[in-house]
Amino acid sequence: MGRSIVLLIAHAVLFSLSLSGQCPDRDSLWKRLTYLTNSAGAVPWVEQLKELKNYEAGIKSCSYRNDSTHAYLLLRIGKIYFNLDDYSQAVQYTLQSISMIETHAGSPLAHQDRLTYCYDYYNLKTYYERLKRIKEKNAAIDSCVSIAMRFNLIDLDILNFFQDRIKFLFYVGDYQRCVRYTNLGELLASQYLHGHDSLVYAMFLLNWEVNVLIFYKQYDVAAKLLFSKAGVCEKAGAKKEEGDIYSQIADTYQGKGDYKEAIFYYQKAFPYHRRAGDLLNCKITLNNLGEVYSRYLHDDVLALHYYKKAIGYVSQKPKEKIVDTLQTLDAFNKIAMVYLQKRDYDSCFVNFQIAFDQIRPGIQDSDLVHLPISEFTEDRNIDLVISLLINKADAYQQKFLAGKDKNALTEALRIYKLTDVFLDKLRAEHSETGSMLFWRKESRRLYEHAIEACWFARKTHEAFYFFEKSRSALLNDQLNELSSMDNEKIEQLSQIRRKILQLEREKNQAQLVNELFSSKQELDRLEQLVKKADHLPYQNFPDSGLSYVRKDLLQDHQALLELFNGDSAAYALLVSAEYASLDRIDKSDLDSTTGLYLSYISNPDKLNGNFTGYAGTAHHLYQLIFREAPPPKGRVIISQDGRYFPFEALVVNDNPAASPVYFVEDHATSYTYSAYYLMNHYSARLTPPTGNFMGVAPVQYHSSFKLATLNGSDRSLDRIGTYFTGAHNLVAAQASKDHFFQQFSGYKIIQLYTHASDSGSNGEPVIYFSDSVLYLSDLIPKDRPATQLIVLSACETGNGTLHQGEGVFNFNRGFAALGIPSSITNLWMVEDKATYRLTELFYKQLAEGIPQDIALQRAKMEFMRTASKEKRLPFYWAATILAGKTNPIDYTKTVPWKSIALFIGLAALLFWGWRSLVRRRSKLPD
Repeated sequence: MGRSIVLLIAHAVLFSLSLSGQCPDRDSLWKRLTYLTNSAGAVPWVEQLKELKNYEAGIKSCSYRNDSTHAYLLLRIGKIYFNLDDYSQAVQYTLQSISMIETHAGSPLAHQDRLTYCYDYYNLKTYYERLKRIKEKNAAIDSCVSIAMRFNLIDLDILNFFQDRIKFLFYVGDYQRCVRYTNLGELLASQYLHGHDSLVYAMFLLNWEVNVLIFYKQYDVAAKLLFSKAGVCEKAGAKKEEGDIYSQIADTYQGKGDYKEAIFYYQKAFPYHRRAGDLLNCKITLNNLGEVYSRYLHDDVLALHYYKKAIGYVSQKPKEKIVDTLQTLDAFNKIAMVYLQKRDYDSCFVNFQIAFDQIRPGIQDSDLVHLPISEFTEDRNIDLVISLLINKADAYQQKFLAGKDKNALTEALRIYKLTDVFLDKLRAEHSETGSMLFWRKESRRLYEHAIEACWFARKTHEAFYFFEKSRSALLNDQLNELSSMDNEKIEQLSQIRRKILQLEREKNQAQLVNELFSSKQELDRLEQLVKKADHLPYQNFPDSGLSYVRKDLLQDHQALLELFNGDSAAYALLVSAEYASLDRIDKSDLDSTTGLYLSYISNPDKLNGNFTGYAGTAHHLYQLIFREAPPPKGRVIISQDGRYFPFEALVVNDNPAASPVYFVEDHATSYTYSAYYLMNHYSARLTPPTGNFMGVAPVQYHSSFKLATLNGSDRSLDRIGTYFTGAHNLVAAQASKDHFFQQFSGYKIIQLYTHASDSGSNGEPVIYFSDSVLYLSDLIPKDRPATQLIVLSACETGNGTLHQGEGVFNFNRGFAALGIPSSITNLWMVEDKATYRLTELFYKQLAEGIPQDIALQRAKMEFMRTASKEKRLPFYWAATILAGKTNPIDYTKTVPWKSIALFIGLAALLFWGWRSLVRRRSKLPD
């Protein structure tokens, strides 16, 4: 009793001091803050706020200002503003508390500083959630988890944050990052949770990890995980979790095409969901059953039965409201597709509109692009919205095909373009390359159907738009990002990316998990700042894109050819100054002919043994691609969306075996990732270049590489160096990976003579140096390179992993992402001496100041003229291709001082000899 009176008196004294604006006693203030925190609202919020604001005014004159007490006071004021529904002020005071701890607190942080620091972000997450500031909310979650991990403050509340974060990442389609969070959650849960909590949390993480695996079509891996956990749930009596597992097992069977087993497990899961009162999963399971019957078994009656039954289940849980609504949207979307199969277009479009109404009553498809992306990234399956858009566009296209209704085709194209814009906005939300690549692959369906609609409508301008958007969007994003940054920001991002790469390659990642998590969080923060400065990622040409091509690209070129090879058809778009033609190509014929063509051209024995077969194949491939119109003679740009094959060795004449005329004879050919890439204006390097030319030739390699010695590569560099002032060569031991990295960006032209592979020990392309290897993932921009051209005279440098919708990830693309506009690579393993000869001929032409594509064309023509009969085969010269810009290289030409000195010396000698002869003759008697 006496102690309570003392405390009340202390609080009264402290309160009176606060009113007078004097410095409050630190211990008394702390006790008062603790009392108010634990008083459960006994003191009205308005009175608390008035009291604490007075403390805030008084504490500014205290010697202990900016310490943990001051930070905790600001944290508490923020909490009271939240209780008063003033979320903006709540955010401001919480940010002040965070800033105070980060700026003024000692290092290492005291225990109370750590707690306040963690609670700040814990509260900040809730405040941002109320303000619907989704990005800031997620950043607060990341910071809270990072701090809790760093200071060992993990508890069930912190782990529950992971649930919000994981679901968000899945719904927004950032699947790779979602897996990263589930793996981290598993590690933390195993350390901090036990018993039933541990099982429930483990099942939650398993559910989302498996969802990602199913999206990535890794059905066997997902099924193995699920079956291993089903027995655990059965033993523990976790019926709800057991039902979830059976549903996902059914998903894996559906993905593999085993529909009988899929139906069995969906029907097995459904009673578990119903008994657990899990209405949301009841709806999802019924939707999935309906899809099996409609899409795969073509039983429309049963399909409609399950879809309509699914709509009747409505979750009453507030947290599931949005997800439940999206599942209703999915049911109506699928019902619409059933009516589309019946060609009942009226019912089809009615159900599409009901599906859109689930987002917002009366909303139209055109309204979606005007809504903030946050409307679709909080507890929404974004893939369901995208599927709805594409299905509606496909329905209009099918309606056109059924009755040749041109208005329907116009509607289809409008919605395809709308969906593309929506996907651009979505891509801005993704941070992991793997997630972006997944969506690029998934969007192939959109672009293939859109190009098909353009072909039906004979709309080449619209087709060009979709051709361009179907390729290399991520590369263009990277280059836009690079051009928007100064050197300091580039270096900052480079350091954190290299640190992450090093951490990911460490064998014992478990011990480095916190450092890796914090590093990726910092990278996300920096990248978001860059995106904010650069607004949206790469968008597209305006609708007049072909006009831009003709005005810019075709000023000094004669044609642009773009190829799209889809799942069911292939298309070729040829653009010249006078015309543009869009042609549909038989896909199976194109694929088989391309495969046969490459099998001939990359194998000298097969080529020499059956040259007639090769010539016929090369001519047939030429006719397939240029059936509508042959390209005009001159400079041609090729944009392929898959693996490259060399056009230069196509045979253009009708009697190919007798005397083949190669494409290269009339066409200087270059390749590009997209037309947009060539229109990218690279930011100038701020510091002057180090020199014109740097050559790299290890010649011999570390014994562990088991690579052949490249005899003669150093002498070839010497010969090439005669074309450049101050050529700098790294040869033998000097040709190390570190020396290359330290120096290459300062030189205008880089020549690499070495070995390479399209699949190294870690499954990615690799280039070998004298001491170590360079992986494709090592190419991280650290500055603005002066390099205008890099020549990779090594085997398979033009090959790599094909990512549908984005292209081949190889070294020429990797160097392009660093800001190097042009590269020359090899598509297959070529004999050394032929490589040296062709490369030297190229530099001989380049030194004349002509464009790179013409220089390479002339080099190949001279190579064929001067080579032996065997070496004239395309195997020896067609592997080398130029990718990127084709401008002449601006460099200082070598003054041939040795030749000049020799000439002067010879002239002087002749003059001296002449003078001596004249003198001797003048002394002779008459």
